[in-house]
Amino acid sequence: MCFKRAEDRVGETLANAYITELSAVKSRAADKHDESCVAYSKACDLFLEAGQILKAVECQIAMGNTIAAAGKYRNSLILLLADQKLTNSRRYLI
Repeated sequence: MCFKRAEDRVGETLANAYITELSAVKSRAADKHDESCVAYSKACDLFLEAGQILKAVECQIAMGNTIAAAGKYRNSLILLLADQKLTNSRRYLI
């Protein structure tokens, strides 16, 4: 990948996260629930590694894991949203 040659670790991780998320979406569309959950879980980990908390939460919710999304990532979401000073931050909180 271009990110690898450029030694952009975050870019490489983020690209892999999006590729894995796409794989999860395709598995879900093919009604392969177990494969989809595994891929969403991996994508979630990669998004977190790249610092993309909102995308990680989206993956948890896509897996139907709203409790983990609400609990495990809630404080990180609050800090992220406060840092970005989003005026409509309430819609992101679960």
